[in-house]
Amino acid sequence: MPIYLPQAPQDPFDGRPLRYRRLEPGFVVYSVGPARTDDGGQRRQPVKGSKGGRTSAYTVFRVER
Repeated sequence: MPIYLPQAPQDPFDGRPLRYRRLEPGFVVYSVGPARTDDGGQRRQPVKGSKGGRTSAYTVFRVER
């Protein structure tokens, strides 16, 4: 920041900046989702009983290098 963006994009669920966490290797950018629970950007399993394979995670962008 601010080379590419004037500020970090906001999480639509809590109004704070989207979360960023370094991984080995790479990084993850994620939202807390409608539950407003910060789980570190973990990938989630499908919600039981959901139609169409809906999962409990929201806006997870993982880059591994």
